[in-house]
Amino acid sequence: MIKKKGFTLIEAVIVLALISVVIMVIYPFFFSSSRSLNETNVRADLQTDGQLIQNSLLNYGNQGSSIDRINGIVPPSNSNEITTISNFRIILYADVSKTIEYVYDNTNKKLNEITNLNATGTVTKTLSGNVDSIKISPVGGTYLTCEGLIINITLKKNNITYDISSKIVFRNKGIATS
Repeated sequence: MIKKKGFTLIEAVIVLALISVVIMVIYPFFFSSSRSLNETNVRADLQTDGQLIQNSLLNYGNQGSSIDRINGIVPPSNSNEITTISNFRIILYADVSKTIEYVYDNTNKKLNEITNLNATGTVTKTLSGNVDSIKISPVGGTYLTCEGLIINITLKKNNITYDISSKIVFRNKGIATS
């Protein structure tokens, strides 16, 4: 009797079935790890955007003396309500010819910082393209008499949200500019 070396058809089918079972067990682990990594990257992007926004708000907001415009108009003198906004402008004490305006484009979800240099024009910097909403409220009075602002911003990307809150205090409140 001659012995043949090799696999029988039944042995090959059994091996393929076992490999299929192992792959079906392992695949969800790889898929969920990939999804978790993707969510982590999105959260890191949102945190980076949030940090950039907070740095800008704290830097310019604390130099400010007042809030000049909310949604393009002078804020109501008797209002201290939380306001959902599209833009607001802060007057800086350091230089009367310079204002900082934050413009939120709800359509494109962008928040831009616009530095208005009256003598030389404007400089626009995009702080984030993932802004879902912005709400502000005055600290210590109405919008016209307040000592500062609380600014709540919600960032959103791929159905992941990240909330940031900044409290800015107008250090130069009541100081006359010339």
